[in-house]
Amino acid sequence: MYAKQPCAWYQYRLHENDWESETGIENPVQYFPPDVSVDSTGSVFCIRFTSREQFSFQDGEMLKLFFGEFVNEFPPPYQIVFNFADVDYLTSEEVGIIAAVSQAFADTGSEIVFCESGPQLVELFTLFNLTCTVPVVATQDEAIACLQS
Repeated sequence: MYAKQPCAWYQYRLHENDWESETGIENPVQYFPPDVSVDSTGSVFCIRFTSREQFSFQDGEMLKLFFGEFVNEFPPPYQIVFNFADVDYLTSEEVGIIAAVSQAFADTGSEIVFCESGPQLVELFTLFNLTCTVPVVATQDEAIACLQS
């Protein structure tokens, strides 16, 4: 289980806006695993997953809540890069979580590109037909260029 800490990039939002007092419910973002790296390059958000544990059922549900809150905070559409450089493999359930999150973003009119996925991940993404809707490129720079073209 992850420590209850906010993501570094989101921390300023928690201090600026008291989400709990406004909504009456606890902010799920503060429980999001702190080892996800999120940065932006121009209009592109680059999300780097640093371990596969983030896609377990419990953390996967938190991942969905996190991205739901992200959509509420930053109105779509987005240009998003999912970087899997540090993820060696995923189970079918974990690919399902990625597919659900990707589809949720696509439904907002956002563009998504996967990058730095090893051969096993590319094979899984292909088996689950994710490559039909989400391009998979070799590097994060290629992904950013793909979205900005």
